[in-house]
Amino acid sequence: SPRRFDVPTGGPSGATPAGALRALADSHHPAERALSGRRTAEVFALTVEPEAESHDHGHENPNSHLAPGEYEFTVNKIVRREVPPLGDDLAKDLGAESLEALRDRVRTDVEARLQAEMRSLQEDRLIEALLDKYPVPAPPTLADRQLREDLQTMAEEWARQGLDPAKSGVNWEEIARSRRAISERKVSAYYLLKSAAERNGLTAAEEDLTAY
Repeated sequence: SPRRFDVPTGGPSGATPAGALRALADSHHPAERALSGRRTAEVFALTVEPEAESHDHGHENPNSHLAPGEYEFTVNKIVRREVPPLGDDLAKDLGAESLEALRDRVRTDVEARLQAEMRSLQEDRLIEALLDKYPVPAPPTLADRQLREDLQTMAEEWARQGLDPAKSGVNWEEIARSRRAISERKVSAYYLLKSAAERNGLTAAEEDLTAY
């Protein structure tokens, strides 16, 4: 049977504000995407399909925020976020000396985040190419351990979002089946990189780990 959640969202009383519609529609969270255009006290259903296996072995599904199943949501209330004027006072409240300093800090943070994302994407593609060329079987016991860790991480993420996995009727067996290939790929990648490092005498110093 459908599980119920009360979902607070943003905007003036009555309907979701136009300024928030695009943010909701672009969200990776399926419940947030479904909130776009909803009104106070509105009830709506949401179906989350099991994660399909694809050619992208070992890649996390960015939309897997909810367990597969049928959900029923109620928009509990709608509130407007008051944004203070953009200026030096706001910048000081955020820990910067001035608005210009805040802009520089934000720009630096965004550039660093983009560089990290690009590096991560390049690393993922390199590992995928290496595993396709040099397959490394994942020992079943280690794949099982990795799968348990992945499921525990998922459960903790749901708990932070207000969903109690122990009481929500989550089908863990189905989730485990859909994610096993991802866990196996993680184990294979670990042994591939470990073997490459040992054969080439590669080690990581403390400063390398800090910089990474």
